[in-house]
Amino acid sequence: MKPFHVYLLRCADSSYYCGHTDNLDMRMQQHHSGDVGYTSTRKPVELVWQGEFETREGALAFEQQIKGWSRAKKEALMAGDWARIQTLAKSSSTVRPQPTTPVHPDPSTPVRPGASTPVRPDPSTPVRPEPVEGHSRNPLLPVHSAAFGLSLPKDQAGFDKLSPNGEKASTSSARTERSGSARTERSGSARTEHGGSARTKTGGSARTGHTPSAVLSVNAGSSSIKFAVYPVQGTGIGDALLSGAFEGLEPQGQAHLSWTWQGRTQTQVLATTASDPFDTALQILQQRLTETPGLPELRAVAHRVVHGGEAFTRSVHVTPAVLNELERYNSLAPLHQPHNLAGIRAFAKAFVGLPQIACFDTAYHATVPALHSSFALPDSLRRQGVRRYGFHGLSYQFIMGELQQRSDRAPSRVLMAHLGNGASLCAAQGGLSVATTMGFSALDGLMMGTRSGNLDPGVLLYLMEQGWGHAQIEQLLYKQSGLLGVSGISADMRTLRQNDSEAARFAIDLFAHRIVREAGAMAACLQGLDVIAFSGGIGEHDAALRQQVGQQLGWLGVEIDAQRNLLAKGDASMAIHSASSAVEVWVIPTDEGRVAAREALALYGFPGQAGEGQVLCHPRA
Repeated sequence: MKPFHVYLLRCADSSYYCGHTDNLDMRMQQHHSGDVGYTSTRKPVELVWQGEFETREGALAFEQQIKGWSRAKKEALMAGDWARIQTLAKSSSTVRPQPTTPVHPDPSTPVRPGASTPVRPDPSTPVRPEPVEGHSRNPLLPVHSAAFGLSLPKDQAGFDKLSPNGEKASTSSARTERSGSARTERSGSARTEHGGSARTKTGGSARTGHTPSAVLSVNAGSSSIKFAVYPVQGTGIGDALLSGAFEGLEPQGQAHLSWTWQGRTQTQVLATTASDPFDTALQILQQRLTETPGLPELRAVAHRVVHGGEAFTRSVHVTPAVLNELERYNSLAPLHQPHNLAGIRAFAKAFVGLPQIACFDTAYHATVPALHSSFALPDSLRRQGVRRYGFHGLSYQFIMGELQQRSDRAPSRVLMAHLGNGASLCAAQGGLSVATTMGFSALDGLMMGTRSGNLDPGVLLYLMEQGWGHAQIEQLLYKQSGLLGVSGISADMRTLRQNDSEAARFAIDLFAHRIVREAGAMAACLQGLDVIAFSGGIGEHDAALRQQVGQQLGWLGVEIDAQRNLLAKGDASMAIHSASSAVEVWVIPTDEGRVAAREALALYGFPGQAGEGQVLCHPRA
């Protein structure tokens, strides 16, 4: 009888992927070619373990079990150390006799293409910290205005005590895998890994191995907080269950919340006269999370952070030391970075015990070669970090992942356009960023809502000669330029579309011209073009701009189907090129929060999912 395989892959970001199949050769080819969603953006992948089962049901059961295991338990499996697995499980009553030899492919059998024999974890590779299990599901807690300041004592800022490598120490309300039972939100009858009791979020009894979990994704700005709750589904992240935004949180602003749940959008005005509006927003968010029925237990808060510099090229678990390092980049993204970090501090204080994960817009561009990331300045400045970084990386990760599921050309030469109040282009090949229009700061490249984009440095020298100071120049470049500055009317493209003045028309034409000009440079870096993807608020919803840009890129073989273009409303991924176009053209609604949630899941793996702590069966030897 044909066997069924359960397999474990180590991805390029050091996360693990578990799956099952009845054709391992074919499945590995799919992983290597980027046809599997999770691993498509984490290549190359390496087969580190596989076991065979007589039935699909048995394979599926063991796959679901492994998916819920901690990183340590997965690595014990890779090493064939069943005694270690049993020790970690602390659940001997449910453990069936293990095989006398580690389960792995027969050494006499040729290794499958792209696969490897099981290997022990490289001791030189740092193991990512895992969260402490059993924290309560964030009951409504008081939030203090100091949470958004930068002077909180580190041991009172909501970050648990940390060991030097960033792992949390166990607390009285939650014990680690080795130390006993873990409490959940309410007491009840569900058995935990170590025989204690726990109750699910909704109050019904269930085994902790099947307790649903979720990630809260956050984008904190100067006057807004965007959020979404994403459920963990196996090894992936599902569609947002609850999403919304607090806006008008600036001093003297009209603070309000709009949120969407089960397809229904509601709005609430916030009364903020007696306290800091951010305090009020967080308290109401906690209420909303507590009162919304059916939300899984939160396991982490994933934050969008604009700048990670050269030090942070992957998402990280935030510690006070990490925050201090990230503050170095405040001046490079003054509209975003200080507020991103203040948001992390506030959420750490309000959601005590939940890991805070920083996910960087610059990280996707870590693959850009030095030739494309360097300025023609002395090398001493390059060594100080003066170079191109690139931004909108979380958006580009999402767009690329969508293209990889929809287009055979995704591994080829791709131009992604994130067009909104902030705007940039990214040239990618093989799924990786090779060039981008934004540079050292989020000012460079395209014309934006209120930012100038590319500018001759001589203009700045001239302004300085005229007596302009640093603050004036910063205000000009970040808040008084772009669509707003050129039109003198608005930074909102929708407003300009409704205005028939010459100034509005010229601002729109200049915005499109800058896209076309920079697109030519990106195409040159790629030595051609196979796919264009529009995203961002303008890119997803402004059909006229897409048509205008497509026509001006006709020399590259771009042909947009006018009818398809009008049908693309930004509510679903859609191809808008004509049948004769040499270049595919797509509209991809971006979801940066979902990417951040995926990063949090990849970083932790969330012990407690799908059978954590229980070995129900073993694959056959």
